[in-house]
Amino acid sequence: MNCETCLNNNCSNINESGFPKITSAFFILTNQCPLKCAYCFVNQNIEKMTYQTALDSANFLIENSKETGFTPSITFFGGEPLLEWETIIKPLTKYIRNEYKKQFKLSITSNCVLMTEDKLEFMKDNNISLLFSIDGDKETQSINRPFHNGNSSFDILEPKIPMILKYFPNMTFRATIHKPTAKHTFHNMKFAVEKGYDNMFFIPNVFDDWNEENKNILKQQLTLFGDYFIENARNGKIIHLNNLDKVFSKIPQINYAHKNQLNRPIITHKCGLGTGAAASISTDGKIYACQEMPTNDDLFEIGNIYDGEDLEKRKKLASLFNSQKVYGLKNCVDCKLDKICDGACVANNYLWSKELNRIPDMYCYWQQILLDEAIKICNVLGSEKNEVFKNYYFNNFNKSNNRKLV
Repeated sequence: MNCETCLNNNCSNINESGFPKITSAFFILTNQCPLKCAYCFVNQNIEKMTYQTALDSANFLIENSKETGFTPSITFFGGEPLLEWETIIKPLTKYIRNEYKKQFKLSITSNCVLMTEDKLEFMKDNNISLLFSIDGDKETQSINRPFHNGNSSFDILEPKIPMILKYFPNMTFRATIHKPTAKHTFHNMKFAVEKGYDNMFFIPNVFDDWNEENKNILKQQLTLFGDYFIENARNGKIIHLNNLDKVFSKIPQINYAHKNQLNRPIITHKCGLGTGAAASISTDGKIYACQEMPTNDDLFEIGNIYDGEDLEKRKKLASLFNSQKVYGLKNCVDCKLDKICDGACVANNYLWSKELNRIPDMYCYWQQILLDEAIKICNVLGSEKNEVFKNYYFNNFNKSNNRKLV
């Protein structure tokens, strides 16, 4: 799909072969949730997927996979999917494992307030992976992710962390940075490490109203983490903040793009755009390009499990995005990432601005301060000839013969 048609931003001319069959999907089992997160994007009305719809959705994916050769994949999502443990997750998993053995990849995204050891045992036995969303210590969790009655969810979740890590030792600590608790970001990163996590992923809520003071607070927090990273590297340990890992990987790309005066790449097969093999299936069996959209906007609806994908709807959605025309904070002026920018999350772009090509300012700012911190770390540890960091960096992010950190 990297063609003259895309250069002209006219994806309506792309034929059906440019849009693969959907073989991977988030199943929106319910819009309900025990928690009332301050930044939740889900309209928590009373909608639930029936078992029959879930079964039909699974069979829809398997039929598509027979045509494409891709392994089908389901992520149980919500709302809170564990609310439908007995009605959908458990019986559908048994059906899939009996009928298709290991052909299906299965996972659950959960806040884990309903998680038990029995559920974890079942997940392990049936090869179901887990993404557990938690934002940090008690003060942070109480503000960001309370129950509907206002009570904190922390006291229920903290004792579950060792139990969950016993079954999923490589699980990522997935946290949202909410403006009122941004001042605790570094503390929450250390909290994750101290609780035994080897991987972290922190992302700001781009829909908060971040002013300069708030942004400076977050920058200071990230600077503290950078110093913590350096200190640990000097002691022989790499602390994995996945966001930072991704930015480390971009440094060689940035250098190459600037050295060769390259323009921003054309990107068409992108998450949330309806051009890939992944999507979400709503409680009533409609197919959406992104899991954030079933309760938000019909623009992202691209078919249903009974009639299949709607090619014209997929073309229309794809035609609204042009990676070479995306813009963000300060119209990208002086942004070091400009030449390699992929346009960020198109769903968040749309929810923030009603445009697929307009990146939220806070997303840009977060990426920029991550890059600044990554360059600082490279300069400090590079000048010290730190072998632990050098091996980590070159083994993962810079395979070229030019073994230059920045």
